[in-house]
Amino acid sequence: MSKSTRIILYVGDQRDIFLLICSYFKERDDNFTTYDCRQVASGQECLEVLESELDALVIMDFCEVEDPIQFMQPLTIFKRWKTKASVAVGGIFNNKKQIKESEVLFGLGLNYAYIKGGDDVQALNSLFYIAYEDASPCLDYALAKGFKLPFRPKSLGYISEFTTNSFLVDKDFKSLNEEVEMELDLFEDFTATKFSLADEYDMGARFNTLYSAHLQIEFASGWEADENAMFEDTFTSWIGMNQDSFIEKKGSVLIYGKRRGLGILLSSMANEYPDIDFHLIEEFEEDNQEMIKIAPDLVFFQMEDEQSFHDLERMLMTWKECLFR
Repeated sequence: MSKSTRIILYVGDQRDIFLLICSYFKERDDNFTTYDCRQVASGQECLEVLESELDALVIMDFCEVEDPIQFMQPLTIFKRWKTKASVAVGGIFNNKKQIKESEVLFGLGLNYAYIKGGDDVQALNSLFYIAYEDASPCLDYALAKGFKLPFRPKSLGYISEFTTNSFLVDKDFKSLNEEVEMELDLFEDFTATKFSLADEYDMGARFNTLYSAHLQIEFASGWEADENAMFEDTFTSWIGMNQDSFIEKKGSVLIYGKRRGLGILLSSMANEYPDIDFHLIEEFEEDNQEMIKIAPDLVFFQMEDEQSFHDLERMLMTWKECLFR
């Protein structure tokens, strides 16, 4: 029986970390699987390897990176590719402060983060589980009842849209009841916590979070003294103070095609058109719900040759002039 090979890609330039990763995965080799550890310098190089590999794990080193979002940008498009969405991406950071400053990366496809110099083996164990064992059908879980946890489990969520009395929050956990607790830091000295669940949507495998929830804001009345109660004038003030940062119009382009090298070329286009969101689907399917969720402004079919890219770029230039005029 021939062995299967799993690719481990370290994206960074710290040799000691790469050797640690190699040593860990060498011990994981068995009669059925071998691990091929490789070091690359950028997300673009990583993308070139991953385009032909399905069974892979990516470890990105953000310790010395000045612009984490730009560093990870090629993988952001890659993770939207239906057949590649399951590739796990871990990140190495210097400290908790750097993770906090870069938390937007979790919305762009980062699955796991750990701090350099901590328990490296435990961190790699967690990454291994996320990449390879999380999807195993034989795993079983026990649920304990009647025990009080010494901590409160939390998960990051991201506000994708809002109105004058509600939020649309993208998140990885399903709400269990109609009352939702979420720490929303509107001001430095104020955190709102209580919201009502109006609706919740399963986002599917192609999106960076599992669920999207429509949360209604429970505005407090004048006699409520709870320090975390949300008053309507508080929220109105927050909108007024941040209004300038909301004026951002971003287009969306959905592309169908299977040509080799397509992901790399789209990554290049994303750099050239940062105010356009690119999505890639290999094959067209009738009644495709993903198109409804993406709600593209432009759909382009049959990206199979060089002329297709020239046609798309010409359309993008014309369309962008109209959209952002």
